[in-house]
Amino acid sequence: MNKLKSLYLKVAGATGLLALSASNVLAQAGYPLDVTPVTGINTASDLKTKVSEVTNVFVGFVALVAAAMLVYGAYLYITAGANEDNAKKGKTVIVYAIIGILVAALVYVIVNVAGGLIGGA
Repeated sequence: MNKLKSLYLKVAGATGLLALSASNVLAQAGYPLDVTPVTGINTASDLKTKVSEVTNVFVGFVALVAAAMLVYGAYLYITAGANEDNAKKGKTVIVYAIIGILVAALVYVIVNVAGGLIGGA
């Protein structure tokens, strides 16, 4: 039982860190989000800026969803008891949430590397 509590505390701590980083990403995009039509994309720098804004919002949203799924998966795993199906389902949810975080991080890195190659401010 101590291992379960330890796992839950680790997942809760990671979820808290993800929530903090997601709020920072969303704060960079500006709130409320500017939903006016995209105009004035005349240079590669303008395109890079718009793509970066959309990517930041996407990564923030995925981080929030993944954090919620981590908590849900941990809840299923911890409350499974003798029910092996719920324990297996909880592990699967945790694995997919981590994969979602990794995919979102890769998208963020790829967009920023491509933006750096394109150049601009």
